[in-house]
Amino acid sequence: MKHFFLIATILMFASNVRCQQNDQMSFYQNNPLAYNPAYCGSKNSLNLLLSTRLQWIGFDGAPITNWMSIHAPIFNNRFGIGAHVINDQLGNRHRTSYYLDYSGIIPLNSKKSKLSIGISNGFDQINLDFSGLQNTDWSDPILNLTGNYIKFNSGIGIQWYNTNYFLSFSITRLINTMLKEANNTLQLSKKHFYLSGGYLFNLKEQFQIKSTFLAKYCAGGPLTIDINPTFIIHKNIHIGCLYRLNESIGISSSFQLSPLFSCGYSYDFPVNELRNHQNGTHEIFIQFSINTQNNVYTSPRYF
Repeated sequence: MKHFFLIATILMFASNVRCQQNDQMSFYQNNPLAYNPAYCGSKNSLNLLLSTRLQWIGFDGAPITNWMSIHAPIFNNRFGIGAHVINDQLGNRHRTSYYLDYSGIIPLNSKKSKLSIGISNGFDQINLDFSGLQNTDWSDPILNLTGNYIKFNSGIGIQWYNTNYFLSFSITRLINTMLKEANNTLQLSKKHFYLSGGYLFNLKEQFQIKSTFLAKYCAGGPLTIDINPTFIIHKNIHIGCLYRLNESIGISSSFQLSPLFSCGYSYDFPVNELRNHQNGTHEIFIQFSINTQNNVYTSPRYF
């Protein structure tokens, strides 16, 4: 098993593979700018998020992902502007993505329902290095693609939200990018589709339940659905659980330590055949928010 994952990385990039999934996350409800630019500026605050995911601990070459995002509303909360950076390491493939995000926010009615439409533009810097792999066929022309590649890409998204609910749809990496070597094609990116939603149930004055989901799909890959019920106590303590369809289960906790600062930790463990080869996945985040107006607009998808 020592070099299994690194060899699998090559197989993932082979020409007969139609799709590879984007980076995975458990705190998707706190980090939606990573997959939907329509989220940009919707918090009515200057928001900075840092997050790290250590996936499949003990599995050689397992994914390690880091996120950073910053965004804020502008022009009387009618537009949003921001940026996000993602660094994703998978075996001998490293990818760092740099994107600028923009959104337009449209008030719909007196109940503060809003519709936002967003777009992101940027590029992926991809490093491929197969020199350290154990392989029985070094004549494979795909191995000649070792090097650094920069590819432009874009994403679009839309979301409808209120103080108690939200629904969003987005597409990342609208441009299919690939490299060719002889008769082999290496797929670097492909369109990914995201559908997300949530509702906040007010049970008692100091007790709420936030229920969210995220469905992800890429042509040629499996449909992935995350379901997250979260219990909120005194609006500051969030205790939740995670079910990822046919893949994993997990738990999470997050805390609003002050109006400025919040943080969280999650742990999930696979329920498929991977459970015998690794020790689960850890993810943490920290978030800073500086309010831009006195009445803070809240929504179930973030603090």
